[in-house]
Parts: sequence; structure tokens; C-alpha cells
Amino acid sequence: ELKTTLNWGNNAVNTYGGKFSTVTSFSKSQNGNNINAEIRIEPTNVILNDSIWNIRPSYISINDGDIDINRFIFEHNNQHIIINGKLSNSSQDSCNIEMKNIDLRYLLDIVQFDDVKFSGMITGNVVLKNIMKSPDMYALLDVEKFAVNDAILGRADIKGVWDKDKNDILIDAKMKDGQKYTNVTGFVSPKKSELDLHIDAGGTNIALLSPFVKGIFSEIEGGIYGDVRLFGDFKHLDFEGEAK
Repeated sequence: ELKTTLNWGNNAVNTYGGKFSTVTSFSKSQNGNNINAEIRIEPTNVILNDSIWNIRPSYISINDGDIDINRFIFEHNNQHIIINGKLSNSSQDSCNIEMKNIDLRYLLDIVQFDDVKFSGMITGNVVLKNIMKSPDMYALLDVEKFAVNDAILGRADIKGVWDKDKNDILIDAKMKDGQKYTNVTGFVSPKKSELDLHIDAGGTNIALLSPFVKGIFSEIEGGIYGDVRLFGDFKHLDFEGEAK
């Protein structure tokens, strides 16, 4: 058996740190060409943004290149991420990532994405299939108090699909804030660090556009109606369209 412990921490204003511990046993595969592994994940604690999260005991099996994850649970109070399923070359296998009340800012901080400010509390599922050969992904998310650039757009129902040909995430999102609505379609490309989103605005919080007009207006309030396109690379986004 091999016991592994990973400790980490930071010196930022908000604390991120903790410990991840596993115990692994190895064996030869039936054909003798591969090494299989049984990984036992030990219960530990992790600090995210000054909150203590628990890693629950779980198992990961690696057999002939296939990865079987048996209910990996990461939780804090009424929030959790649960990963369960199989990652393989077969289109019949899938892995489900279940999220409940997950702060979108946590996820973006972990991957160090800060080019566009998103926030909200995510509940939903992401399904991964055929991940080892021709990756496929489908996401169905419900986001409370969804905001972009600190502009609250309301409750969002978001569908995401992986475009295998272009390596983009196709987005279809509908947001509702009382009588106001915002519908968004388009794509986000993690590989190219760019996006192209078409926005159908029905009273959408105009603060969404504040980063693009901050050199012209010091403070803007109200709602916009019309069609707007937000596009470009993450660090140099632009918008165009007709709105009032």
C-alpha cells in the first residue's frame, strides 16, 4: 500500500487550504499489461474562502485504464459536490457530478478564472461520457441570484453541451428577475479563452455593460431591451447590438 498526503495553503486575504489523503493498493490487470489501482480516499477537511468543507470516505478504482468513482463527496452544511460513475472509452459509461448550493465564485477561484465576473449559487448536474476517447458533456444547472459583472440577472436555468468538433461549450440560458428576463445563447471556449454570446434582453440589468462604458459613464442604472452580442477573448470583450 502507498499512503499519500497532500497539504496546501495560501497567504491571501481569504484562506484556501487543507489536506487530501489517500491509501492506494496496486495489482496487475488480468491481461498482465497494465497496473490496476484501488484508491481509498480518507476523510479530511479543506478550507475554501474561510469555510470548512469535508471530504468524505470514498473509493476510486482504476482497471485497464477505466476509472470508477464511488461517490466522492465534498460537503459543507447544505452544500455539496458528489461525483459518481465511470470514466472510460465506452459511450455506455458516464460520470455524474451533482452540485447543490455551490458558490460559482468558489469554482472560478479554484481555476483562477477572473477575466469575467460571474456569481450565483449553483444546483444541478453535469454528465461526462466517453471522456477518454471523444469527450462528451451535458450540464443542466439552476443558478440563484446569477450575476455577471456584479449585475444581478435573476434566477438562471442553464443548459450546457460540449461541442466536440470545436472544443467549445454551447450555452442556452434563460434568466428571470420578476417581470424582467434575459435569454442567452452562444458559446464559451476555454481552449481559446473567448466567448460569443447573443443576449435577448427584456429589462436586463444595464450594469451588465458597466465594464465597457466605465470610461464614458461613472454610474449607470436601469434596464435594457433589445438584442446585444457580447464577444471576444476573455481579456478584451466587446459588445454590439441594438437596445434601448
